[in-house]
Amino acid sequence: MRLTQLVWPLLLGSVGCAADGASAPSRELSIINAGGGVVVSRGSTTAIGDLECGAFCAINFPPRSDVELLAIPDPGQQFLGWAGSCSGTGPCQLLIQDPETVTANFGPVLPVQAVDLGAPNDTYLDAMAALDTTIVVAGASTAFSGLRWLGPDLVQTAEVSLPEMSQYRDLVVLSSEEVALVGSRLPVGATQRRCAHARVMSSGTTTWSDFACGEGAVQAVSVRGQRTAMAGVFTGTLDLGPAATPGAGGRDAFVGWQDVTGGPWQALTLGSANDDVAMGVALDPGRPRVWALLSMGAPTVVAGVDVPAGISVVAVDEGVFSVVAHLGGVGTFFGDNYTLSFGRMIADVDGGVLVASSFTGQLAPPAVAATGVDVVAARIAADGTVMWREILTGVGPMHLLTASIWDDELVLAGHFEGELSPSSQSGVGTLTSQGGFDAFVLGIAVGTGDVRWTRRLGTSYGEDDRGLVATSASGLVVAATMRGLASPLDFLMPPVVPTTHEMRALVSRFERR
Repeated sequence: MRLTQLVWPLLLGSVGCAADGASAPSRELSIINAGGGVVVSRGSTTAIGDLECGAFCAINFPPRSDVELLAIPDPGQQFLGWAGSCSGTGPCQLLIQDPETVTANFGPVLPVQAVDLGAPNDTYLDAMAALDTTIVVAGASTAFSGLRWLGPDLVQTAEVSLPEMSQYRDLVVLSSEEVALVGSRLPVGATQRRCAHARVMSSGTTTWSDFACGEGAVQAVSVRGQRTAMAGVFTGTLDLGPAATPGAGGRDAFVGWQDVTGGPWQALTLGSANDDVAMGVALDPGRPRVWALLSMGAPTVVAGVDVPAGISVVAVDEGVFSVVAHLGGVGTFFGDNYTLSFGRMIADVDGGVLVASSFTGQLAPPAVAATGVDVVAARIAADGTVMWREILTGVGPMHLLTASIWDDELVLAGHFEGELSPSSQSGVGTLTSQGGFDAFVLGIAVGTGDVRWTRRLGTSYGEDDRGLVATSASGLVVAATMRGLASPLDFLMPPVVPTTHEMRALVSRFERR
């Protein structure tokens, strides 16, 4: 993407004359480029010659000057349209009589290829991950529960049934043949489910590691070399690590890690007077640090360290626990017979982390109160500095399901009802659901926190539309589970060819062209 900024404080053309012979003042044209291309003028009646405008231009013209502006996108970008004194996607033609302002909006080119997965009815996708050209999805239908391996062309290459897995929460693709999978498991003949971690080969070989956690579940997993880390929620007693650990009551959070594959687990429990959950986890690439994303229902003390209520980023460095950053708010999750949190964490190449979570309540200063259930995303430096914070607000609930890195963007996906609006002033408009829940997918610049693009996946029939994302060498992979009579990807696939079904999972690959 072009990063140059050109400012043009120019007085162009001659000064015009009014009818009474008095000198007529010039008129200013302000051109705002939202990024992703350039704005040019290839000559005009004012004989200004060629003009190329980067981020901003302020140009003075004689009155009644004719100006034509063209928007030229950078490679991998497309022109989305004008705002201000011009509209549409064609040339911007102006007759300068008063001060004018135009904005050029660009966005990524996202061609899409769609493939149906699973049985025609009652097919859900719960987790998805990718590595190079291998994509793996976890889900269930009336006829299947397990994992599917897909190639870069989204053609299925392998299928592994996991009837004992009752909840898929997160997975990591370790190689083209192996994944790490977490959630909860109901062993054959058992009446009490258990938290579970598994290594699954595309050949069907599965190595289970499960442990007692009451009515909890593992929410997230991170694998780096021989190291593995998990985060989740438990009730009663957690039997992970050297000894079983009782909780504080209700739902409590835990973080577990293993320094060597097959070695002993270590665990840290975090409980308060209210419900708590560890939503995300990440292994630091440069040191033996385990990061975790927590939502605490009340203030508490862990290993002698005060942990505030709300959403926090914490770390364990060789057994030493610390609170690195506090975001406030309250992370959202479902309970009762199942547990599902709405938060994700990714290790940053600069030694910090990228985090995102649905939240209610009020965030830490600068204070922002949720309008219902909103989403906050942030980049946290290793020392706890909040480098940027983006808030997605809306009318109706908004649940974050997955996050991935695509080139220089943090891509988030989930589902929303009503409206979704970014807080960054990046020229990206509001998404509006078309009936019940729709899925959303959006890209945030890692460097600045600006939302660059948004997409809605859904139909007017949708009630359970959900979005998942993963990044492979072949591009961004997006999945949606929807209810209705047409593909949730119709808006990206002209001409529209509706398909008839009640519940369908679809996977698509996006490419920058």
